[in-house]
Amino acid sequence: MNPFELSTEEQLNIIEKATGLKTNDAVAEEENTLAKQILDFENEILIQENTLKELKNKKEESSFRLLNLMIERGVKTWETPNKIKFTVVEPKEPETKIVTKFNEDKLKELNPELYESCLEKIEKISNGRKGYLRITVPKEGR
Repeated sequence: MNPFELSTEEQLNIIEKATGLKTNDAVAEEENTLAKQILDFENEILIQENTLKELKNKKEESSFRLLNLMIERGVKTWETPNKIKFTVVEPKEPETKIVTKFNEDKLKELNPELYESCLEKIEKISNGRKGYLRITVPKEGR
C-alpha cells in the first residue's frame, strides 16, 4: 500500500494510532463536545441563579410583611414551634466616635531608629484554600 494513495483522513488515523497523538479533527471534535457540555452546565446554572434570585426576593418580601405585622401588633420577639425566632430590631442612626489610632508612619518619620527597634519578625501561617469553580453571572442591564 502506497501511503500517498491514502486519503488525508486515513493518513491522520494511521498517525494517531502510531503516535497516540490526536489529530486536529479529533481534537476539534473533543473541544466541540467539551463546549457543548459547558454550555449545558451554563444553562443549568443560569436557571438555578434565576431561581435563587426569585427565592431571595420572595424571602425579603415575606420578611418585610412580617416585620410590619409584628410592629403593628407590638410584638418584639416570636418563636415558632420549629424553634425559628423572629425579632424586631429597631433602626439605629449612625454615630460618630472618636477613637485612638497609633500612627506608625509618623513614628517612622520622627524616629526611624525607634521604629526599627520595635519591629518584630513573626511567623504567620496563612489559611489554605480548597479549589473551587468561580461562577460570575453578569448583572442585568449591563
